Amino acid sequence: SGEPIPTYAPDGTFTGHLRDQDGNVVLSALTEENEAQLTEVAEATG
Repeated sequence: SGEPIPTYAPDGTFTGHLRDQDGNVVLSALTEENEAQLTEVAEATG
């Protein structure tokens, strides 16, 4: 669950997707820890 993370060249050209050290495409993910951190930021900034 998640989506591939796109990568871009400095000029904005799409270059593919982020890959891990084994060459597998990295998917975005929201962990419970990250979700709590985002909630804190949202509450602090309104």
